[in-house]
Amino acid sequence: MQIHTRTLNAGDSLVINTNLGVYGLSFTINASSSATLLGNISIGGVSSDPVTLTSGGATITASSPTSPLTGITLTCVSGSVDVILTVFI
Repeated sequence: MQIHTRTLNAGDSLVINTNLGVYGLSFTINASSSATLLGNISIGGVSSDPVTLTSGGATITASSPTSPLTGITLTCVSGSVDVILTVFI
């Protein structure tokens, strides 16, 4: 297992697909910042539109290490977003 950290600044995107082997994605939206989350996940039963986030954060994990996260895009709209990725190799 490896842990990777990254800060997204305004206009940066992080695209997660199967080939990256990401099992866990955690992010925190910093003060006076906003981001959008779009992907192959369901939030409140809706997965077709980007979700705009302006505070807090979230953790998204795959159901198992052999079935990594895929089809997720996290985009920083303004300010910055701190990201932690858990990768099984």
